[in-house]
Amino acid sequence: MQFDRVDRKALRSAYRMEEGACVAERLQEAADVTRLHPRSRDLAAQLIEGARRQSSDGLDDFLNS
Repeated sequence: MQFDRVDRKALRSAYRMEEGACVAERLQEAADVTRLHPRSRDLAAQLIEGARRQSSDGLDDFLNS
């Protein structure tokens, strides 16, 4: 297993960042993922409803539905 070298200057800069700026940056980074939540929730609901409509014998049936 090979790891990328840590950019210590970037790490130090992030560690010392003002809290408000750090939070704003993290929120911006999370925005794309946050947009996917409703679609993920809807897909999960569809999968669960489909599994409930079928008679299932356990986890394997659920995972294969």
